[in-house]
Amino acid sequence: MGSSGAGKTTLLDVIAMRKTSGDIEGEIRLNGHLQERTSFLRCSGYVEQFDVQQPELTVRETVEFCARLRLDTKDPMIGDDAGKLRYAAHVLQIMELTDIQNLQ
Repeated sequence: MGSSGAGKTTLLDVIAMRKTSGDIEGEIRLNGHLQERTSFLRCSGYVEQFDVQQPELTVRETVEFCARLRLDTKDPMIGDDAGKLRYAAHVLQIMELTDIQNLQ
């Protein structure tokens, strides 16, 4: 996508609203719509370049762990912990990870 220093991480930081220094100009649009902070943060996850994952966990356990941390049980689409696990299973399916879900 580009050589070292080309700005790939900076671009992702700006899109993910994590850039706190420098001047950012222009509009950020997602699927043609202006980026709105609350809904964007609710529907996205950003793993930083040097983020550490737990090597002892399977792919499924990692997605479930993330779902349990990030999803709000007050959301009627999620509900309780079982809803979080159903959502994690859905993510594994749409990301086509079910074949490797039990691998570490």
